[in-house]
Amino acid sequence: MNFVLNPTAYPKTVSSKSPSENPNLEEYAAIYKKMIADSLSHFDAMKEDLLQSKKDAIDEKLAATQERNQILKNASELARIEFEKNYKQLKEELNQKLVYALVKKLIEANRSDSEISSWLEVDNAIIISAREDLGFKPFGDSYARIYFTGFGRGGVIHFQWNQKITDFHWEFAGGNSLALIFIPDESQWELATSYKQAERLPILEFVAKETIRIQASGYKYAIEGGVLRIY
Repeated sequence: MNFVLNPTAYPKTVSSKSPSENPNLEEYAAIYKKMIADSLSHFDAMKEDLLQSKKDAIDEKLAATQERNQILKNASELARIEFEKNYKQLKEELNQKLVYALVKKLIEANRSDSEISSWLEVDNAIIISAREDLGFKPFGDSYARIYFTGFGRGGVIHFQWNQKITDFHWEFAGGNSLALIFIPDESQWELATSYKQAERLPILEFVAKETIRIQASGYKYAIEGGVLRIY
């Protein structure tokens, strides 16, 4: 609040006495006393306004601080809840990935489905999915796969079935043939592979079809004694 002493607010001294006469000091004293009283009154009013403004500012700041603290508290609680939820989800996902990777490792190590299920307490569906990821296909009463090791113009085809791996060497061919896979003939089959004679043809057909599917799309195969020819 701003104020100024306004001389016009007070009556001028009016005297019927001539200038040569003594002034009326009591009248002047009363005028100045009123002026001082009015000034003090204005000052008190301004002081009250300032104090109220300060109080309002303090109250407003206090309210803002309380609101801020409540917002921070709520935000902290929400962050904690969100973290715990995400942590549990991430932990579960990580655990699933680790278990799945371990299932695949055990499959590659030729462990049976029953062993894997018992050790890791996982469903057969997870084991089957892992086998399919590794390239296993339904074969007989279980799953089988082939995978390759190459060196130069030849290599090895690994046939994995029922916790056993059997190797067949191969090499690129000339003429009308793409490759030759060397296999035991009927007389040597059981001794060389430990598989029954009745399993020979299904196994060789599986190896031939999977080799064509993976490496030689559009080609055919023929079993000729000790050779499986891809042409």
